[in-house]
Amino acid sequence: MIRALFFGLGAFVGLWGMSLIAVDGVLLNVSDAAEQSRVMRFVSTPAPDGRRMIDPPDWVGFTLVGMGGLTMLYSVALPRS
Repeated sequence: MIRALFFGLGAFVGLWGMSLIAVDGVLLNVSDAAEQSRVMRFVSTPAPDGRRMIDPPDWVGFTLVGMGGLTMLYSVALPRS
């Protein structure tokens, strides 16, 4: 059970990393309530057309792919119970 959990978590993180490698940025249409959120203001910047833009650094995608791969390898190395 725990092996499957770690394998799934590693696959999820790795796929997010691959998607961040493939795209340069993400434009979001957000509501006024979400606009006031501290988290939204921390991870995104305002775009000229009023939307919010998430533009992660290039190294984030590669880091997530590496972390996901290592987590999946760890899940394979766990003893069967």
